[in-house]
Amino acid sequence: MFFRLIILILFIIPGVTAFGNVTNSSDNLSALLVEKNKELILTAFENGIQMFGEDDIRLHQDQLYKDLATGLAHRGDYSAAADLLLLIPDEERSYDSTLLLAFVYTRMNKYDQALKTVTALRAKYPDDTDLDNAAAYILSISGDPHNARRIMEKLGSQIDKNGPFLDTWGTILAAEGEITKAEKALKSAYLLLPHDAEVLSHLADVYAQQGRLADAQDLYQRAVRSDPAYGDAAKKYALVLKDLGRYPEAVHVIRKTIRLMPGDPDLIAWEQEVDAILLAWYKTQEEEAKKPLLTKRVARGNHS
Repeated sequence: MFFRLIILILFIIPGVTAFGNVTNSSDNLSALLVEKNKELILTAFENGIQMFGEDDIRLHQDQLYKDLATGLAHRGDYSAAADLLLLIPDEERSYDSTLLLAFVYTRMNKYDQALKTVTALRAKYPDDTDLDNAAAYILSISGDPHNARRIMEKLGSQIDKNGPFLDTWGTILAAEGEITKAEKALKSAYLLLPHDAEVLSHLADVYAQQGRLADAQDLYQRAVRSDPAYGDAAKKYALVLKDLGRYPEAVHVIRKTIRLMPGDPDLIAWEQEVDAILLAWYKTQEEEAKKPLLTKRVARGNHS
């Protein structure tokens, strides 16, 4: 993943207890915000458990909206997450909230907005190499590997020691057609970030380009398990299952992915294609089942 902080933000820690009843006070809101399970915070607000005054919310606005947006992003509701983060005034939006907004834009494939958001942060923090990497990553996946390379080359030897940097470098090399070098960089990123959905998906992309579909399928599956809301990885997982001829699995993944990416023309076409294949197969099986069983004709022998 290109934002290391986002990995930490989106990580849901198990075993957190429920909130229970909370009275209207800024102290209780402060206590709520120390909870690490952002999904639980979002659920509590949706269920009306917490009702706080306008002054209380304004006091904690950036952190509260960031936490709620994180819960929405974890569900794959990126549009709602972006809308929520944009309610924070620009001059009051923190580094982390701005970084989360850029991440959300990227997941929505709104690369211009994502790059604009990161560029604004880079102007405030010109020595922040994580932001350089974020900008390069967005440029790379949006079809501008040349300018992405220009940014990353300035990081020099830092790339080899940093998982997100290696991931970005691998995507640049892959976009430039340097598949062998891309595989090497992404394998190094994988060793540092073995459970990162984007690293897994990018390495799977390289395997798919090499025709190693079974290896790609395994990594896409792991990426989707790691981040079920990662629509691009789920879409590629569906495609490789289809290409492998694993149609029952493919149609299951396609239908789940359509819920993440409603109206996607590729997914709709693939669903129709796979449904037609499966229907033809079922019809063939029914016809075979209706055929009479063949019986062996055994000639009588002379047993005298």
